[in-house]
Amino acid sequence: MKDVKDLKDEEKGLINNKPNIRIEFDSTKANSLSWRLWHSINYMIGGITFYLGSYCYFSFINNVYPNSFIIGAWLYTIGSLCFLLADITEWNHFKYGCTCNVNY
Repeated sequence: MKDVKDLKDEEKGLINNKPNIRIEFDSTKANSLSWRLWHSINYMIGGITFYLGSYCYFSFINNVYPNSFIIGAWLYTIGSLCFLLADITEWNHFKYGCTCNVNY
């Protein structure tokens, strides 16, 4: 075995750093039906509410419904929350072991 003095700089970095921990990715968890439904339904609700929220800002809608700006703002907020839920769910599943997993 080599002494630390005899090692190259690249090899010294391997000794001083933490060891690489290999985390196996469980593809069945990310590809389950419940995960796909949750993920796609959140994206679908987010997209539909963004579309309807945009529609509320047309002038001919505002002439008929004076509160359409408020409704549009609420639809944008709901859509943003649904997109956020879908993105957090996706991040949690593809960054396996980062959150909500005590074993890692």
